[in-house]
Amino acid sequence: MKYKKLLTILTLTCILFTSVYVKCVDAGGAVAKSKVGITFKNPYRPGEDPSGGDDTDVGGSINHESGAIVLASGEKYTDVLTASVLANELETSLLLTKKNATPGNTLDEIDRLKAKMVVVVGGTDSVSNSVASKLSKYKVVRLAGHDRYDTSIRIAEEVRRLTGNLTEATLVSGVNFPDIISISTFSSLKGQPILITDPEKITKTTADAISDWKISNITIGGGYNSVSKNIENNLKAKKVNRMGGANRYETAKIISEKVTQLTGNKKDMILVDGTNFPDGICINSLATLFKAPILLTTPDSLHKIVAEEVKKKDIQYTLIGGGYKSVSQKVQSELKVKNVERVFGSDRYETAVKISQRYSNKTLPLGVDFKASWKN
Repeated sequence: MKYKKLLTILTLTCILFTSVYVKCVDAGGAVAKSKVGITFKNPYRPGEDPSGGDDTDVGGSINHESGAIVLASGEKYTDVLTASVLANELETSLLLTKKNATPGNTLDEIDRLKAKMVVVVGGTDSVSNSVASKLSKYKVVRLAGHDRYDTSIRIAEEVRRLTGNLTEATLVSGVNFPDIISISTFSSLKGQPILITDPEKITKTTADAISDWKISNITIGGGYNSVSKNIENNLKAKKVNRMGGANRYETAKIISEKVTQLTGNKKDMILVDGTNFPDGICINSLATLFKAPILLTTPDSLHKIVAEEVKKKDIQYTLIGGGYKSVSQKVQSELKVKNVERVFGSDRYETAVKISQRYSNKTLPLGVDFKASWKN
């Protein structure tokens, strides 16, 4: 009898133990619950620590009602730019942080937005645990992979889940910024996730994602120096379209024409520095909001391609992203556009805040001095 009682106690203990639930996120980003000891169908890739080793949640709970803002490293442009489609789909701001400290004006902007969730993009090499831990007043969700390529796939999983666009993707170089800035608006308008690759040979994780997701329509952003002909020829998709020119400025023009075809907007334009990335990495939110293409210029002289586009399309309204070191007063004068506004801060972090504030003023037409009209 004594042994039977002992056996009964042990059995009940096992039942209680195996009824404990733990949280997991599947490959599509959905939060699943499973009993301890059960193998999940779509666990994270072996060796990946998506939470960065801290106590932040991972994916699945991000949705249009979550009150989220997106926070990414201001020092690594790929995470920001691949996350710009996610931020636009959530109709929220994309802000920047340093690795080990978030600037005060960024924290103030998160408060002003009355955020409930902060989606941290990138692993702890991009945004440290200490930064995430200081956001404890919000629900913190981290999207991260082994590297920039894997992180872009984590972001893409969320974009696909939110948009429902399961057959299309954008592919760009993961080692250069101009093409990804230019094409970000096109990707956002189409609801396509942005995947990145090495220029000469497609990154394995990216190739695996394209295959696993059965992507049938891929848009390549950039010329053959950005994404090689070999990669294009070996993509396993029914349709592959490339938007690329002889250089970054021509590529931006070609992409802008596609954006205009999508939106029918021939009067608006966004202009950023094509030689350095800081001011351009968050501008996609405004470009998508106003359905305006992004064009690139050199800092001290208006690029002739931009001048030609302004004249050909009779551009009436322009928003310049960045200060006068990025796009000089001389360039602004050479535009010969009547309605020009400029959004910028003292550095990339404050510029992202200013873009967020401008994004909040959705009813204010492009080209208006929002500083004089802005209401908190």
